[in-house]
Amino acid sequence: MRRATIPLLLALLLGLGGAAFTTRATPVAAATCADFPETGHQVCGDFLTYWQGHGGLVQQGYPVSALFTEQSTTDGKTYQVQYFERAVSELHLEISGPDKVILSQIGRDTLRTRYPTGLPANAGGDLAPTLTGNCQQFAETGQSLCGTFLTYWEKNGGLAQQGYPLTGVFNEKSTIDNTIYQVQYFERAVFEYHPENAAPNDILLSQIGRTRFTARYPDGPGSTDTAFLTIGKLTLNTVNNNYVEWNLPIKNISGQQLLSVLITIVFYDANGNQLDTTIAGATNLNPNESRVVHGISVKGVGYAKYQIKTPEVLIKP
Repeated sequence: MRRATIPLLLALLLGLGGAAFTTRATPVAAATCADFPETGHQVCGDFLTYWQGHGGLVQQGYPVSALFTEQSTTDGKTYQVQYFERAVSELHLEISGPDKVILSQIGRDTLRTRYPTGLPANAGGDLAPTLTGNCQQFAETGQSLCGTFLTYWEKNGGLAQQGYPLTGVFNEKSTIDNTIYQVQYFERAVFEYHPENAAPNDILLSQIGRTRFTARYPDGPGSTDTAFLTIGKLTLNTVNNNYVEWNLPIKNISGQQLLSVLITIVFYDANGNQLDTTIAGATNLNPNESRVVHGISVKGVGYAKYQIKTPEVLIKP
């Protein structure tokens, strides 16, 4: 079933539910989302705005999770978060104004996890010359920031995006490629010096977002969120002729009656080529009500991966 059929499907769903409507709400509509087939995730709304305005792929990396709720290790509160390769974005609704997304202090968390008995020794005489000179001291953490690391910090969001330096520069083996790099930890990031790259790509951010997500959620988070719904674990069952039946638990967390919810799932082959799109939905979902949405692929597919698109929602005016 293709996207052009969605208005007809909405009408059929609402007709079956006996509901009338005059207002359509799509707070994370297709126009405000970006698809990333490289990892099978979307980035939407405030999270997409932050990603685009704060370095995008270079600073944040690809998304490695959907949106879900997580307890902060900094203040113990729960926030909607999305993990990226190099960062974790948090939605802070208590902030007034449009800029409600900030980065988690994932650098501090990673440092505590990886070096629980104390800070590693600085590189000392092995320190790359480009990482020396022109230093700035930070009394808040007792650390200094020098050379090209300082230049990178100043050009890429400084304190707001990277945070204070937590260590000096030292040698560390990457968890991604097992290569030893000279690194410096910050509250929200880890800088790596890559002498094999020409400037400005000689300074890269470690993929600590990917590493932490894999460690904390080896089977993925128990549920994901949107502005209106909590979405549970998708279950899939391949039946005759390679058709795929699926079930997806949803819960209305919006505080409003949802006249209609449309769930779209896209199936891909191992090379990332789209094989099929399947759509199913629910009607008249009351606040805090849970349902299980059932669907089946439109045609038989031998899929390798899938993506759950951000649901489309109609709210009661």
